[in-house]
Amino acid sequence: MKCEECGLESGREEIFCLAQRSFRTKRRTLCRGCFERRDYKTYRNLFWFYCAFSAVAALGAILFPETSLGPILLNVAAIQAWVFIFTVLHELGHVFAARLAGLRVFGIEVGMGGVAFDFRLWGFRWLFRSIPFGGFAHAAHRDIRWFRLRDTLFILGGPAANLMILFAAQAALPLDATFDATSFSAFVPLRTLLVANAMLLVYSLWPHRAQTNRGKLPNDGLLLWQTWRRSKCEIEQMPYAFYLYEAQECRDMKQYEEAQRWVEEGLKRFPRNWMLEMMRAANLLELKQYREARGINVLLLGRLAKYTELRTTLLNNIAYTDILIDDPNLLWEADACSREAFSQTPWVIYVKGTRGSVLVELGDYDEGLQLLQDAFRNHPEKHGQALNACYIAIGECRRGNVNEGRNYFSVARRLDQQCVLLDREARETGKLGVLNV
Repeated sequence: MKCEECGLESGREEIFCLAQRSFRTKRRTLCRGCFERRDYKTYRNLFWFYCAFSAVAALGAILFPETSLGPILLNVAAIQAWVFIFTVLHELGHVFAARLAGLRVFGIEVGMGGVAFDFRLWGFRWLFRSIPFGGFAHAAHRDIRWFRLRDTLFILGGPAANLMILFAAQAALPLDATFDATSFSAFVPLRTLLVANAMLLVYSLWPHRAQTNRGKLPNDGLLLWQTWRRSKCEIEQMPYAFYLYEAQECRDMKQYEEAQRWVEEGLKRFPRNWMLEMMRAANLLELKQYREARGINVLLLGRLAKYTELRTTLLNNIAYTDILIDDPNLLWEADACSREAFSQTPWVIYVKGTRGSVLVELGDYDEGLQLLQDAFRNHPEKHGQALNACYIAIGECRRGNVNEGRNYFSVARRLDQQCVLLDREARETGKLGVLNV
């Protein structure tokens, strides 16, 4: 089969999806990567449509006060603005309930796509992405006392916040009359507030999986159902997430040794937890202990090989670790692992970047740089963009474009000054610089 968007060809039908053409009955065959990008593009276009729609509606109400069309359109646009505001308040409801239940709060995340901005406030991280649709709160249990009741309180904190806003808006409805004597007489912000909040409340409680940057995740209603169906054995293992979140928070602040301390503490309590083991390997990469990281990934591959998605991730990790070790004797392994991972999930940005990096090491600069450029453009995180930029720089230097290579190393440095591949700049630019003299 062949993707009609990017041209990817594969005999594995499961990596393709049928996508409905707008206003047509005919469907297009897309790889999963293009299918996901199409969804993100739809959300992005919808967001900008709402922005333009709101501006036009407000302008129409001002320029043509004798008609009610502008304010009516503004009511429609206001619903989306309220949805964004109430999404933030919904997540803050989860945060308040989590603290009340004794959970450790790590942050809230709103939207999808690349990171627009993030900051720390009230002891946790606030992260806003470029497309403001959806959100979730990060919190974890350190112990399992009254687990189901405490988790229920945490889950219901968001819907409870929406419910309180509904009651407050209902009481404040008479304030809509404030606009009666203005050009916006048909504008009823509190009624749109009620509609938007009711929509969000129903959306959060109706059990389903919602699309996020981390894949499809259960919403509040489905999480509540899962909480009360968990077995005792599952509940006993749940606090591993506490150590994982603590480690990730340290990684976000570039405190990799502290992140490793949290992982080691978690592994003492949950010695065979594969997620903590993978985090341990990731920390070792940042600490430049590449061979130790490779050993962990190889052992995990032996344990988890029957799980297809995990096997692909581990193959990708082994390949990337091999090229970081910078040992020519491991290049065959990096090639074999990255080739298999790429054949399984060619749309995944991380896999695409690794395969491109390996091809650069093999001297296949055209295909390797093409994959790296695509990964660089579409990577949602600056850390990943910096890694891809460094290998683009390495590829350009090795095929003689030293100035272009220096430019990409500069880009990588601006994105992430602690990128592990920046150590190779002097070797790559200096070596070819001498040859070109």
